[in-house]
Amino acid sequence: MNDNTATAGTPIRILVVDDIAAVREPLLQVLRCDADLELAGWAADVDTAQQLVQSLAPDVVLLNGELARVDTLPWLRRLLRQRPVPVLVSAAATPRSAALAFGALEQGAVDLVVRPRPELPAEQERYAGDCRRQIRMAAGARVRPLGASVSLRGASPVIAHTGQPGLNDTGLMPFRGTDQLIALGAGEGGVAAVRDILCRLPAETPAMVIALSLPKVFSTAFAQRMNDASPLIVHEARDGQTIQMGHVYFAPGNQHLQVEREAKRYRCRLSDAHPVHHRRPSVDVLFHSVAHGAGARAIGVILTGAGTDGAMGLKALRERGAATLVQDERSSVVWGMPGAAIQTGAAGQILPLEQMADGLQQLVAQRRDAVAARA
Repeated sequence: MNDNTATAGTPIRILVVDDIAAVREPLLQVLRCDADLELAGWAADVDTAQQLVQSLAPDVVLLNGELARVDTLPWLRRLLRQRPVPVLVSAAATPRSAALAFGALEQGAVDLVVRPRPELPAEQERYAGDCRRQIRMAAGARVRPLGASVSLRGASPVIAHTGQPGLNDTGLMPFRGTDQLIALGAGEGGVAAVRDILCRLPAETPAMVIALSLPKVFSTAFAQRMNDASPLIVHEARDGQTIQMGHVYFAPGNQHLQVEREAKRYRCRLSDAHPVHHRRPSVDVLFHSVAHGAGARAIGVILTGAGTDGAMGLKALRERGAATLVQDERSSVVWGMPGAAIQTGAAGQILPLEQMADGLQQLVAQRRDAVAARA
């Protein structure tokens, strides 16, 4: 738990660590004019930043994930070990920056903000607004303690990421339908939480559909990263894609993901409809479609995140007979989404993150045995 969080009525104190003046200076001007935020200081290198963290005790650190001439990840590990302050990572919309940002999130950073191109004023304005909103969220976040990385079960999947489901380098593979369907939603803090779960699940897990709020370049990179790390076969979902057992389907950045049932098969459907709860993809949109298409065959999961997205959708799932799991407060980075789900009565079980994968496997086994007993 972050013990530096600003108390009610007190401005949130921010330390900006950024060596690119063209991005840093416009943001500093905005932060200086915000009554709810206080610019505690800024640094252009990690040595100065380390000193300022100790002397200024900021509530939030905004870190450029690509500081020149330094690897930010080892420094971030040391920082969070010595002083667990919420860190937001500022990352450019490039594959390299995305990889560094995910490394930082896996080390304990709270969330990311997409950096602007300095030559575009509209992006600078968007960046300032995103930073202000994310700083307010991060100030109340819990910093997850650093521990050993999740041990991976098995080797990387043998099916290549060709973009064609059911294909590998030896040719066509038979379609593997899924009777059960796991629907998972997460917000802030969700990257590390989803990675933890996917790396603990066996390859024979029922299909999963996931709504996690990430910009497009980051959703693509995260799906690829999880495909390399998890025993499951992970895709960024495509419209009309058939859903198969042992596969995971992430909503693309800035698109809603829904599930529709056709005969005995499920398909992914993508939509550019308006954001719901200020999110696209929205967890509620995904969950309501799964409640309609899968009903009691589904398992719904809400993980860490700000706001209330997913609460009503999880309730709809439970009302249709689906099993539901909600992450507990202690292990959540931000307990808005899980807390809202519990308040609506949508939680069948409340589990810490470290027990979520086992809880999912137990529910899958129980439902499979129940079906077998009726046969």
